[in-house]
Amino acid sequence: ELERALHPFMADLNAYLQDLSSRLHQQLGGRNWYFEAAVAIRRKGDAIVARVIKQLQSYFQDLTPRISDDQFAQFAKKRDSVDDLDIIGTREFEDYLAIDRMVTAGQEQHRLGLEALTVRTAELIGADPNKLRLPVHVRQISRAFQQALRPEDIAPNVQTQIFDYFADRFIRQLDGYYEPLNEMLAEADVRPRVEAEIRMKGSLLEQEDD
Repeated sequence: ELERALHPFMADLNAYLQDLSSRLHQQLGGRNWYFEAAVAIRRKGDAIVARVIKQLQSYFQDLTPRISDDQFAQFAKKRDSVDDLDIIGTREFEDYLAIDRMVTAGQEQHRLGLEALTVRTAELIGADPNKLRLPVHVRQISRAFQQALRPEDIAPNVQTQIFDYFADRFIRQLDGYYEPLNEMLAEADVRPRVEAEIRMKGSLLEQEDD
């Protein structure tokens, strides 16, 4: 389902970048970075989608990782450490901010569906839901997309806009992905009333420290 949704998104992204290229005439050092990004997306769109799917599939191999590989959380800790401030590069910081916006907005928008799916998946495998890494969580999808773009060496300012576009046009519509998954599991009697429990208690998961 995600793969089928990603292919038309990549076509829309190419058109969006082409439009920015012609409207903004953003050129640095004589190069039109938006046009170059559009060319890369058009030529490598299928490969980028394949990388995203491969990364998401890898998450299914370990649903409860012993060591966190959450780069966003690690960066946030590094950012908050005075000793590490000097080693944070500008591009790394801009990438973090763009991805953080994407993840924060997506988690807020899909909070109920994501938590319900996390609890149900944990129930299926007999795991603590607080230790589960949901492979199709907004956080994982965002990270996989970020990693899939890296080989294309897209200009940082253009990449930031791509992340924002991904958040607005892809992450935003994931209700249509999460809801059927939860409905299928509820119909199979996997925690069928979990949404009501979440609404009553506010959350069934431990809240992460900022």
